[in-house]
Amino acid sequence: MAFGPGQSTQVNPLYPTQGYPANSNATQLGAWPKGGTAPSFTSVPAQSSSDPNYWLPIWSGEVINAYDQYNLFEPLVTTETIESGTTKRFPVTGTVGHIGKWNAGVELIGDSSIQNPGWFDISLDERPMAAYFELDDIHLMLTQWDYRAELARQAGLQLSYVRDKQIACMIAKAAFADNREPFGDEYSGMNNANNVVLAPDAKFNVLGLRTASQAERTDAALLLLDYIERYMVRLAEIDATLGDVYCAVTPQAFHDIRALGIARDSGSLLGGAGRPFFGGVAEAGGLGSPLANGMFGIQESLDYMGVKIVKSNHLAQLDHNNVSSGLVTGAASTTANVARSALTSAGKIANQGNVGVVTDLGDAKYNFNWHQHSGGTAPVTPGTGSGASQAGYTVTGAILNPVKALIWQRSAVCSLRLQGMKVESVKDVRRGTYFTVSSIMAGAGILRPELCGAIQGTYTV
Repeated sequence: MAFGPGQSTQVNPLYPTQGYPANSNATQLGAWPKGGTAPSFTSVPAQSSSDPNYWLPIWSGEVINAYDQYNLFEPLVTTETIESGTTKRFPVTGTVGHIGKWNAGVELIGDSSIQNPGWFDISLDERPMAAYFELDDIHLMLTQWDYRAELARQAGLQLSYVRDKQIACMIAKAAFADNREPFGDEYSGMNNANNVVLAPDAKFNVLGLRTASQAERTDAALLLLDYIERYMVRLAEIDATLGDVYCAVTPQAFHDIRALGIARDSGSLLGGAGRPFFGGVAEAGGLGSPLANGMFGIQESLDYMGVKIVKSNHLAQLDHNNVSSGLVTGAASTTANVARSALTSAGKIANQGNVGVVTDLGDAKYNFNWHQHSGGTAPVTPGTGSGASQAGYTVTGAILNPVKALIWQRSAVCSLRLQGMKVESVKDVRRGTYFTVSSIMAGAGILRPELCGAIQGTYTV
């Protein structure tokens, strides 16, 4: 046994938290710490050892850490936090006029074409998003860090899934949004009908589609780089700020881009060809991580002309889906996401094919048609007519321009959050369980639609 400085009580080296300092807990030498206690008596409130909710503040911090770790889009847009209330206001105070030749005696008259109310608001959603679970033994959360950490990871992951899809929908909507008053059409989204900078292209049907051929995926990846250049040129033409530009693609498309220039057959090696574009080597300009290193983390990126290319698994999940708030009546499931039918090897959905519906993203402002139906017969709403027996929207005689990737700047979209996370736990004596909920109040809105673009495929069903 060893004695600490100033100790008159022996301390068991196996259980060093007991019996220190002298005479503080000498009767419990060698005993296990109680659930909820910390390694030192002085850092724990007196009631904590018997309080079953002592783990909540620790666990909520772990949930927030996991939420931040798995969130892709929120750190890449403007983030605002409010301490109270529901709305943050961005005023539009006036416009700047000009005159090429100001002659003597010519009076300059202010003429603001601002439409009422002269501001735009970014508001929180009506209700919070939440992750929840039920346990029959709360002491596992008190004493077993591995168990608590896994639940925290899953809770943060589920919350980040909802938030990531919400912001992805907001970026996509901005790409098709009209210009803000009093600006002209050039300040609308880059896919807006009045300002089509990034036109749909059939090659993008197979962008990141695993069943497509290597040649098709390579052509789609190369065309994506060309569209990134078009995006940058457009920003220069309207004198927009050039900084913090991001392009989000699916994980498959991300690795297709990273593999550009790598030989896939013997013909690709002729003439010394086969050097990687994004190999992290001098020949590739150090545009990515060396091929000896894996790039599996969600925050890893490739660089192309100052644009960071990132990967999001949610783009693959939203592909050919229709985001709609509320329940989908008449479908196979009225609460969960409705699974869509598989795409063909050419990245197309067949006539009378089933287009999925996502219903778990909260407010109607996140609603977005990711398959971009236009022309032909409108999709039939599930629960009415011929669509009543099908789960999703039935496509008939339509032109589809599915969204495959997103390009935006940080200042294009605002993510608004009410400070903090709310964690609650309640014991249900009838069920013999503890029910726990973690919730976050958040919202989002469009700030500058001219900074957003969408990469679209195109085909006729």
